[in-house]
Amino acid sequence: MKIRCVSSRVGRFPLCQGQAFFKWVALLAVVGLFAVAGLLFAQKAAHQKQVAQLQEQHQQLQQEKEQLEQLRGAVQELERLRLDNAELVKLRGEVAALRPLQKQQQQLQTEIQQLRGRLQQAQQAGVEVAALRDQNQQLQQNQQAQIEAQVKAQTGACINNLKAIEGAKGVWAVELKKTAADVPTDAEIFGPDKYINQKPACQAGGVYTLGPVQAKPACNIPGHVLP
Repeated sequence: MKIRCVSSRVGRFPLCQGQAFFKWVALLAVVGLFAVAGLLFAQKAAHQKQVAQLQEQHQQLQQEKEQLEQLRGAVQELERLRLDNAELVKLRGEVAALRPLQKQQQQLQTEIQQLRGRLQQAQQAGVEVAALRDQNQQLQQNQQAQIEAQVKAQTGACINNLKAIEGAKGVWAVELKKTAADVPTDAEIFGPDKYINQKPACQAGGVYTLGPVQAKPACNIPGHVLP
């Protein structure tokens, strides 16, 4: 290829046609590079803008997610509070239903305490009654012993009286030569000038019967008998 050189008005050196072509090509390449660079810069700016938008959207989504989590937490808290409120209402109902039972329990406790007091009083009274019963039995035993002693004394005194009457009646029968079938009178046995100064009396209130000489004098009280 032959290169033709022509004089240039612009510079001092003549320009060849091939050199001008390359210059135009280089210029176009530079312009193309600038265009490409501008396009790439524009694409990069757009990409950065998209990235920024995406980041902003991501942040918004993150914030919305956090808000959603907070809302979920709030909803769960509300649900828990609702359940707690329902449980509280239920408990209030149960407490309201238990209040009469509580009053009845208090009344029962009061009655139980009163019954315990009465039981203690009854036990104390039982102890006192047992003591009085023992005392009464002791008194009865003492009285019985006294009565038995008195009866024994009365019986002994009465038997002594019967022995005295029997002796007087025997002396009467010997002195007056009475038979075994003869029966003395009181006037013949008792008196200041008789065998016994005064007719004895049974301490138990018995009545003496002199009887015949062959029989022993008797008292109508059981047990008051001469041996």
